Amino acid sequence: GGGPPHYMPETDDLATLNSLDDAAVASILEDRYSRRRIYTRVNSMLISINPYEELGLYSTAVLDEYCRVGNGGPPPPPHAFAVAAEAFSGLLSSQSQSVLVTGESGAGKTETCRRLLQYLAHAANRGGAADTRALHEALSQTSCVLEAFGNART
Repeated sequence: GGGPPHYMPETDDLATLNSLDDAAVASILEDRYSRRRIYTRVNSMLISINPYEELGLYSTAVLDEYCRVGNGGPPPPPHAFAVAAEAFSGLLSSQSQSVLVTGESGAGKTETCRRLLQYLAHAANRGGAADTRALHEALSQTSCVLEAFGNART
């Protein structure tokens, strides 16, 4: 049919859908956004819809929730911190990590990068070991580079 499906399953990972047609994806993203769920996974990728307002998604309590990922229990909902947690885990395993943040001008790329670095600095600071303190120090020095990229034309 030409319109959105009558029933959309509740999912935080679009890769679990039987059909990834435009109408289904748009309907689920719209529904999630209306419930202030700005993050949605597509397998290992993360879709973020900029709410242009503070939603309370980046507190220390939320940071700590994502720092506990992998300690049993159900995984927390999709979030920029979840992406950062996965990257941090890889860094601690001596694996190089890359995170690609893409979007149109004004989509929130710089803010997302800040949130990724916020998580990485928080997680490194919690570790207390010399290697995590060094990582925290290195991350703290990236803010001027991030700001330069954020102010550049996109």
